[in-house]
Amino acid sequence: MNSSLSGRFVIDGSHRVIEWELGAAALLGIPAELAVGRRCYEVVQGYDEFGRRICGPSCRSLAALAAGRLLGHSYVAIHRPAGPHLRLRCELVALPAGDGAVAMLGHVGPGASIGRDLDITSLLSGVLASAPPPDNLWHVPEVLREASGAEAGELFLAEPGGHGMVLTCHQGVFRHAFSQITHFEPGEGFPGLALAQGAPVFSDHLLDDPRFLRSRVKEAGFQQYVCMPLRSSSGVVGSIGLAFRRPDPALSHTLRLLSWASGPVALALEAGLLRMQRALFLDTSQGTSGGEDNAQSILGRVMDTLLPLSGAQGMAVVLLPQTRSASVQRVTRGATPRGSCQALSSVPISCPASARACGTVLAGPRASWPAPCQDSPRSWSVCYCIPAVARGRPISICQFYYHSTGTSVPTRSLAWLQAAIEAVTHSIRVAHELYEEEQRAQTYSALTPAGPKGSAVALAPHMPERDALSSLRRPAEAGPYLVVRCLGTFELRKHGMPVTPAMIARKKALTLLKILLTKDGRPLSRETLIDLLWPEGDPQTKTGQLHVLVHELRRLVEPPETNRRWQFIVGEGDRYYFSARSSCRVDAWEFKLLAEEGRTAGAKGDRDAAISAYEAAVQLYRGDFMEDEPFAEWCLEEREQTRETCIFVLRRLAALHRSAGNWHRSIELLRRALRMDPVREEVHRALMQALWADGRRDEALRQYQTCKESLARELSVAPLPETEKLAERIRSLPAP
Repeated sequence: MNSSLSGRFVIDGSHRVIEWELGAAALLGIPAELAVGRRCYEVVQGYDEFGRRICGPSCRSLAALAAGRLLGHSYVAIHRPAGPHLRLRCELVALPAGDGAVAMLGHVGPGASIGRDLDITSLLSGVLASAPPPDNLWHVPEVLREASGAEAGELFLAEPGGHGMVLTCHQGVFRHAFSQITHFEPGEGFPGLALAQGAPVFSDHLLDDPRFLRSRVKEAGFQQYVCMPLRSSSGVVGSIGLAFRRPDPALSHTLRLLSWASGPVALALEAGLLRMQRALFLDTSQGTSGGEDNAQSILGRVMDTLLPLSGAQGMAVVLLPQTRSASVQRVTRGATPRGSCQALSSVPISCPASARACGTVLAGPRASWPAPCQDSPRSWSVCYCIPAVARGRPISICQFYYHSTGTSVPTRSLAWLQAAIEAVTHSIRVAHELYEEEQRAQTYSALTPAGPKGSAVALAPHMPERDALSSLRRPAEAGPYLVVRCLGTFELRKHGMPVTPAMIARKKALTLLKILLTKDGRPLSRETLIDLLWPEGDPQTKTGQLHVLVHELRRLVEPPETNRRWQFIVGEGDRYYFSARSSCRVDAWEFKLLAEEGRTAGAKGDRDAAISAYEAAVQLYRGDFMEDEPFAEWCLEEREQTRETCIFVLRRLAALHRSAGNWHRSIELLRRALRMDPVREEVHRALMQALWADGRRDEALRQYQTCKESLARELSVAPLPETEKLAERIRSLPAP
């Protein structure tokens, strides 16, 4: 901005000029000697025309600020006592908390002054600090849009775990065109590229740029788009986008402005997320004693916390069954539909949010919804379906119902609520386990035939009746004495109650138990156990310590009335092993038996039996084997073998569902396999084929891009020719 035709001054909340630069005095024809050493408003009050047009109540700039805007501008005529009259642009940048504004006078519009950009950056910092999140974020696109001269501004937030970018706020024109795609995978579109690369993405020829995927925006005449990532200490947390219908002649200025503004916005967003997650922590210690009442109490507290935060009119938490014998549980708050969601009312679950382990939005015409959701009852404008994921698998779907969203984009609160649900997942998991324990006890009582002398024996729920699984029988009235979970985070329960670290005097006793479980009941010699427990120790001096650990472990897990006839920690000379022949259940052993049963049934051509066994195995796999022992060498081989078995089961089960025409379940299983190993190219091809056959050709082509980028990033290789050929077929044909 030409300094001879520009100037800055500051007005207070009463519209009085309280500070100025000499440039502003020169514009008004005020001699410099009168300006120096005097308060500005004392001098300027003598210039009635200036005071009326700049500081008076009729000023359009001030009217804009009074209406809640953070920027305002108008053109004013300056009648000076000496010199020609001037018609200049007056732009106001609001100061935080309504304390006034910084004003700029000049011939040119926004985009030329470094001082102005600093003022706007300071304004954003003040706004972000003075309002609670996420309300403080909605002003950001509007301020930057007006400051840059763009016709549209957007704010995207990154989903937890880097799943993608969600459109959170749009300011300006053509909102529906920009809402054509509201979610971008990493590397997809400008927001996805900003997430994946962590660098600005821009184009001044949108019509010819294949990276920009929203065709309606191009049809609306937009020619230029600038996308700036919001980087914090935890990575990219979002992005700001500005769109221009007329090419911006000062692209470098727009990039500078966005670069400066992105810092405080990213820091405020990260700080807001941390504050929110701390505030959402719930004490669930009172709910660990078991029972459906405690579970409902925990879920009620979760919903009472989330519902006000969401702004929704109603909310439901649907607990997903983790075993085939379990049923779907639904707890509600506020105004919710009477009927249950069809995609969540049957087993296996066909919910897209569960399949992607990521939030899904139902809005707009029903025909645009995912196929499994189209038969669900609708009495709302927008519905969010957000999974709570524990140990790598969805355990519940949180649904938020909005009867009206006004003029905001339908995904406005999605990313924020996903972060909120991530903060309360532990509480949901505790409630889920309490429900499971209650249902398991009811199943035992209902299905177990009475034996001699009033005793009862039952098979584990969802386990097929076969001789190889007979060791899993247990008393029905109390359930299994021991339940051991090795898949995912290690858990040990006695009589349904968790064994906590505080109950274990010697922590290596628990390590000894884990080592014995890793060997599938095979005996381990004393020397081998000593070498695994104390790799640097002397075997002769550690023998006594091993005996102490065995004694401590037996005290921990054995029933009190054994009379030294050990049921679980069995010794044969100088060898020890874990026996599950008594009232015990080990999920990793059960998983292997079910996988083998599915393989055998498939080889015999019994598809229903194979699906039943494989589905039960998939439900058991909560996470990698002993995932809380990431560096222990004694479980690495078993972890890899179990992981490979799970991927095999997922692929075989997907193929069985595909042969039955159940494309949605096949897609769900293949996506889960890719989450476990994203560079399995044959799984990518199977998923592309399934999406194509299900009428989702655009998703199939996106999956090809994901495959290509994963292979390049992880292995530095290109897709195989058969993958390229499949992608070409999908491009050329609407369906197989």
